Amino acid sequence: AAVFDRVGTIDWMDTKQSTNNIVIGDRSYTVGSTVRVHTPQGTTGMSALRPGVRVGLRSANQLLTDVWVLPAE
Repeated sequence: AAVFDRVGTIDWMDTKQSTNNIVIGDRSYTVGSTVRVHTPQGTTGMSALRPGVRVGLRSANQLLTDVWVLPAE
């Protein structure tokens, strides 16, 4: 089972390569180029993420390293 640093809902995201920011639970993170997005079907890309999706995450110094798409509460 995955252990998350934090669980929250995606509030906003900007996937332009120049900024690549995402706000989860009112906290801003930078999306790293090597971020892994996990879903029940396996590892996927950023396309699985959008505002309103509940996620678990791991980060290092506000840089996302792993994101898990979670079921809605």
